[in-house]
Amino acid sequence: VFSDIYEIRCMNENYKKISPPRFYELIPESFKNSKLNIYMNNKNYSKISNFSFEFLNIQELDLSYNNLESIEPYSFSNMINLKNLSL
Repeated sequence: VFSDIYEIRCMNENYKKISPPRFYELIPESFKNSKLNIYMNNKNYSKISNFSFEFLNIQELDLSYNNLESIEPYSFSNMINLKNLSL
């Protein structure tokens, strides 16, 4: 059962790659069964790996204004509740 919608803003600019399971582990345990709006814009991400956002109920994902050079084919797989994706 999903309850509230939580907003997560990623502040760390040291990462260049978004990849599992690292990203999943960064999400607080109490948020993992909730709807999420995740903002990772204006960082320096260059790559999004396959299944990076798996197991999370993300409704909105903002990756705009990054330096994306590579998005693997299954980067956004299983994101059945995604309503807005900004690249």
